[in-house]
Amino acid sequence: MGALLGPAGRSWRAATALLVVVVLLLTLAVIWLPRIRFPFATADHRTWELFGRTAGPGSWVAGDGSYPVALPDGRVAWLFGDSRVRRADGTDALVRNSIVVQDRHGRLRTVAGGSAAAPTDLIALQPGTWLWPTGGFVEGGRLMVFAEEFSRPLGPAAGGSGDGFQFQATDRRYLVPFQLPGLIGGTPRAAYGGPVAWGHAVLTSGRDVYVYGNLERDGWTNLTYLARFPLGRSDGYWQFWDGRGFGPDPLAAAPLQGPGDTALVAKLGSVIPQPDPGGRFAAFTINPFGSTIDLRIASAPQGPWSASHTLYAIPEQHPYLPRAHVDGSGTVQLAYSVADSRPRYLVARW
Repeated sequence: MGALLGPAGRSWRAATALLVVVVLLLTLAVIWLPRIRFPFATADHRTWELFGRTAGPGSWVAGDGSYPVALPDGRVAWLFGDSRVRRADGTDALVRNSIVVQDRHGRLRTVAGGSAAAPTDLIALQPGTWLWPTGGFVEGGRLMVFAEEFSRPLGPAAGGSGDGFQFQATDRRYLVPFQLPGLIGGTPRAAYGGPVAWGHAVLTSGRDVYVYGNLERDGWTNLTYLARFPLGRSDGYWQFWDGRGFGPDPLAAAPLQGPGDTALVAKLGSVIPQPDPGGRFAAFTINPFGSTIDLRIASAPQGPWSASHTLYAIPEQHPYLPRAHVDGSGTVQLAYSVADSRPRYLVARW
C-alpha cells in the first residue's frame, strides 16, 4: 500500500503524523503545566467613601502613597506620603508622612506628629529633608516601615537650579519601627543606601522578608533589584539576588528578569502571594504616564516575571504607585494614587 501512495502520499502521511504529535504535546502541556489565572478588578466604592468622610481635627483628608500593611489583629495600616491633615481651625496642614489605621468595623484613626490641633510629620529627621514611606511589614510585634529621604534642589540664588517644585533623593533610606498595637514610633534606623531605592515593595513569604529596590534609568524605564533577610532579623545583613542565587554582596546584585531573559523594566508597586493554590506571586505596576494597572506573575519572588497583563483600565490621568494587600478572605485590595486627589481603591478576585 505504501508503494502505491507514491512520494506525495508518503509526505502527506508523514505531515499528518507530525501534526498529531504536535497536537498531543500541546494537549499535555495544557494538562500538566501550571496555568496562569488572571483576576478581574472592580472599583471599591466602599473604601473610597470611607476615606472621604468629613474629617475632624487631626484627621487625614487626602494624600498619596496608600501602601496597605495587614496587622495581626485584623486592622490595616495605610502608609501615606504627602498628605493633608485637618487642623483645629479647619485648614489643612501638609504632612510628609502619616499612617491611617483602618479597623475591622471601618473606623479610621490617623497617626501623625504634633497634635490634633497642629499636625506635623509622623517621622522627621533633619531640617530641609523629609521622608516618604515606601513599604512595610510586621516583625516581632512591630510595624516596620521603609522610608526614603528627599530634599529640595538648591534654588538659583544658592547656585542651584531648583524651581521650588522639584525634589531629589538623597540616596538615604531608613527602617522605622512602630510598636503594636498602639503604633508608638521608635528611632529610625539607617538601611542600605545608594542609588537603588530599597523598600519600594516588600513581600513576606515563609520565614523571609523580600525587599524590592528600584533603580530609575530614565523617566520611562526602571530596573528592579531584590534582597532578603530572615523574618525577625531586619537589623542584620541582607542577601542580594545576583541572577543565580542570594549572596552577601550588594555590589553583585543583578536586575530581575522578565519573560525571555529580558530585563524587567517596570517599577514594581506591590508584590503579594497570589491568593490561589498555585503558590505563585503577583506584582502590580503602572508605566510612567500609563493608563492601566498591569499584573505580572512569577513562581518565585525573584522571578522571572511573566509578560504584563492588563488588570484595570484607569480613567484618571497620571496615576501612580499601585499598592495591594490580601485580606483574610483572599480578596486583593488595591489602591493607586492620583495627582491632587484622594487615592482610588479596587478589589480583585482570582
